[in-house]
Amino acid sequence: MDRIRLTERQSRKYVSGLFQHMGCSPAQAEIIADHLTCAEMRGLASHGLSRIPFYIRKLRNGGYNPTPNFSVLKETLSTALVDADDGIGLVSGSFAMQMCIEKARSTGCAAVSVTHANHIGYLGYYSMMAAREDMIGLTICNAGASTAVWGTTQPVLGTDPLAIAVPTMDRPMLVFDAATSVVAQGKVAVAQIEGRPIPGHWAFDQHGQPTTDASEALRGSMRPFGDYKGSGLAIMIALITAGLGDVAFDMEEDNLRRILDDSAGSDLADLFVAIDISAFVDADRFKRRADQLIDRIKAFAPAPGFEEILMPGEIEHRKYQAAQAEGFTIDDKLRTLLERVNSSEGFSYDTNAWPIDGQQI
Repeated sequence: MDRIRLTERQSRKYVSGLFQHMGCSPAQAEIIADHLTCAEMRGLASHGLSRIPFYIRKLRNGGYNPTPNFSVLKETLSTALVDADDGIGLVSGSFAMQMCIEKARSTGCAAVSVTHANHIGYLGYYSMMAAREDMIGLTICNAGASTAVWGTTQPVLGTDPLAIAVPTMDRPMLVFDAATSVVAQGKVAVAQIEGRPIPGHWAFDQHGQPTTDASEALRGSMRPFGDYKGSGLAIMIALITAGLGDVAFDMEEDNLRRILDDSAGSDLADLFVAIDISAFVDADRFKRRADQLIDRIKAFAPAPGFEEILMPGEIEHRKYQAAQAEGFTIDDKLRTLLERVNSSEGFSYDTNAWPIDGQQI
């Protein structure tokens, strides 16, 4: 099975060019390119270039709006409700978190809810935006029903993820970014593209039985992590996001119809929170203490079978650093899918110029 190696620059150029071809402004296309490329570089293929066929299909059929007009429906000094106007979620999410950060600079803590939103990619991207500004960032969102809750194997809620990012002084920032299912459903979709089996504890088939077949899992349901714990967290996230955004809950007919209808926006909801550390304590002191906590935890003896104690986001940070120098790889089957997208949309770009892993970049 061939792996294709891309540099950061190649990925950004391709993604930005494709989405500009589809009607997005250069500024919006650059945000999309940054998000998808960063996902790949952090080892999050489930939220990287594999998302492109779905996004393009939604753009082509009118479900996604390439030129959205983000509007503020309600606002206070520290809060806002933003209408995403069916824009690409990676763009509306960046807009909302930036608004959140600016409000938090004045008020100490801010929250922005987004309604009529679409898939916003990996949530750590937005929480890290806040952490880079010496703030604590938190992001949650709902999705279409794909995941069972504790007590059933039927799809009830989305993978409804949570991401928290905290700044540090000299250590990599702490980033907890996780679906409330055992893994993100996108990992199952990537396995399907690559023709790989999945671990049997990830998902159920349509008959409620554990499955290692990615296609069967996508027709069935994901399993919540930690059983009742992940299930309970997903319920709270679904209520907070859909409730504040005043959209349909994950399992309701309108949500499911919109997710499957390429001519309709997904009508999802997101919540972004930024906490200015300096409103509570000196930011540098907080970050030095974060470093101290990391060092103290990592000083404990690793358990048998472990080489070291890893912090939230540390693996992804290492992968990102390596990708900056070496690029990243995608499966050749994904390259074929992207070439079909280029051909169907009349976008002139030769993905065959991307070398097979091991060849000279």
